[in-house]
Amino acid sequence: MNDPIEEVLNQLRRKPGVQRERFSSSFLNNVGDVFEREGFATTRLFLRDKQEQSATRYQARVLLEEVLPVLESCERIRQNRAIGRLVIKSLETIKEGGKSK
Repeated sequence: MNDPIEEVLNQLRRKPGVQRERFSSSFLNNVGDVFEREGFATTRLFLRDKQEQSATRYQARVLLEEVLPVLESCERIRQNRAIGRLVIKSLETIKEGGKSK
């Protein structure tokens, strides 16, 4: 039996934007908190707002275009947003883990 979260992590490791972007841990923490509390739609609004700011423009774009669609494709994350929050907050670690394999 495949672990659906491991498949999400593998998909994220293969995303070019995730591999390229250097994410700020405070930005990821904020996005993860919004995601867990409010869900997909509000997180998209939050990220669109962050795209207007030069400091977070590219991070927000990668999350909107590459990360959220992968999270949304996982039923387990849709049912338990705390898992998605953890994935978002761990993107730098996930990325590093993918490079060493």
